Amino acid sequence: IQKAAGIVQPGEGICIRGGDYDIRKYPKSVICFARSGEPDKPIVVTAYGDEKVTIFTAESKAVFDFGTWWGNNTTGFGHYVFSKLRFNGARCVWMFYPPAVPSWTTSQPVSNLWVGQIHDIVIEDCEVDGNGTIQSAVYAATPVCGI
Repeated sequence: IQKAAGIVQPGEGICIRGGDYDIRKYPKSVICFARSGEPDKPIVVTAYGDEKVTIFTAESKAVFDFGTWWGNNTTGFGHYVFSKLRFNGARCVWMFYPPAVPSWTTSQPVSNLWVGQIHDIVIEDCEVDGNGTIQSAVYAATPVCGI
């Protein structure tokens, strides 16, 4: 899944074949995208046909991490569709940390970082079971900055 997330282009999709995917055994245990979709060309991540896909993770790691420290090289994330997926054991599934842009200062509202950076993300027909560890399906945090 990570390999596909690293090469998928706007307007393309990642169709995951049915089965259980255990990402707990990988050091990062997160899936990161190298780029965003575009208006009218979202990146779609979905189960193949009617097949059942379950992604297992654990501890404090997200499944999809939209922060810059895992190798994401975009200045913002948008135009994604996540559909027909099941998640088990994650602290959260989608984690958003907006990167601080050079023009942003701590005296500005944090919302200035979010607007235009993280947008147009559709989550539909997804199921999250945290096995008692889940904090939230979607986790949005304060900005990552060196200030």
